[in-house]
Formats: sequence, C-alpha cells, structure tokens
Amino acid sequence: MVIRGDTKTREEIMEIMHLNHRENFRLTYLIPAIKAGYVTMLYPNNPKRKGQAYYLTPKGLELLRKLKK
Repeated sequence: MVIRGDTKTREEIMEIMHLNHRENFRLTYLIPAIKAGYVTMLYPNNPKRKGQAYYLTPKGLELLRKLKK
C-alpha cells in the first residue's frame, strides 16, 4: 500500500514505513514482495543502480484495489 501507483525508492518506502534497518527491510518486505510478483524494479537489469525504484505490478495493483474496498 505504501508504493501505490507511483514509483518509490527503497529509502522513500522505508521512511513511510518508519523503518531504519535496510537489510531487515530487504529480507522481510522487499524480496518477498518481488518474489510474489507484487512489486518490480524500475531498472531490473541494474539492481544496484543508484536511485533504483520500485513499483506495483498489475498483480500488485489488483491487490491494492482489493485492499482499498
């Protein structure tokens, strides 16, 4: 729900969620969301790119619509 229809960097997502431990965020939230197909990288061919951002996939957008109801 944090990403919504926008693209957000890891830092932006963590700030909104009030998290500060990068590795915990990555392992607990980001990687599972990517593996489940809800989130994808803006630059998938360059995962360590400075300014890498994430956005919801169609599957993620559908889940967001269901959660808003």
